[in-house]
Amino acid sequence: MRIKISLLMGAFILFTSCYSKYVSLDYEVHHGAVWNNEKTCVAFVASKKAYRNATGITRFPDGGIPKYLVNEMSLYLFNVNDLELSVLFNFDDLINWKNSSSSLWFVKIAYTDSLIYFNISPTTGWDWYLSHAKSEKDSMQISQLKEKFTKSFSINIINKSVDEVDTSIFATAYQKCIETNKIDLTELNKMLSDVSLADWGLVLDNLYPKSDKKYIDETIYGYNKSLKTRRAVLEQVIEKKSKKEIQSILKRMDEHSKSLEGLKKMEYDFYMKDTYESIKALL
Repeated sequence: MRIKISLLMGAFILFTSCYSKYVSLDYEVHHGAVWNNEKTCVAFVASKKAYRNATGITRFPDGGIPKYLVNEMSLYLFNVNDLELSVLFNFDDLINWKNSSSSLWFVKIAYTDSLIYFNISPTTGWDWYLSHAKSEKDSMQISQLKEKFTKSFSINIINKSVDEVDTSIFATAYQKCIETNKIDLTELNKMLSDVSLADWGLVLDNLYPKSDKKYIDETIYGYNKSLKTRRAVLEQVIEKKSKKEIQSILKRMDEHSKSLEGLKKMEYDFYMKDTYESIKALL
């Protein structure tokens, strides 16, 4: 009996420790974003993720599936003057079926007054997935999703009510909007860089709690390679420290750089330059 319990405990430890101790944060804005007529707000679809990468045995044979703490795709409204970001609609049904990567989804959005129209579909089309369904259950799920999301919808940004809209109404609104109110993805991402990761709902203490020291160490020594996690540590941990504590953090980075030689020093100085300057700017 003791042997059996030991084996079970060993298996539990093995598989629960098969994910990185570092959390990665990310968000990705999809193509298709549009302005309102006043150019004060932008409607867009984006995916956001928080995950721990697979390590060890869980990486094989396909590189491993991350352990997701957050995996969402939503329709957002962004007020550029107030830097206010709000979720209008969640595509949970689609994410429960497929990945949230922007390459998998074709998004159409139109923004008129208080209404935002939207339509979303797989880039390869619903019929392709139906023809490649692996089972009757899979085929049924795809058919249900196709029936729901081949329709176009409108959402009232005031009361958040969602309604199905006629295809011709959507087509007219969409064509007019993309001709006059389409926003470049690079421009939008630049504006969104001023929105804190906490406002995206990516709060470290809620997702993967650990001490300030551990988060600071993994950031300033470059252990965590996720750039957005480093940014979150700056915004949610380091920014709250005193001037003296921030100076101490910079001193530790300087000392670490001096302890390295050759290629390792070059890599550290190069990849940590932006992080160093961002911390320094807090003084």
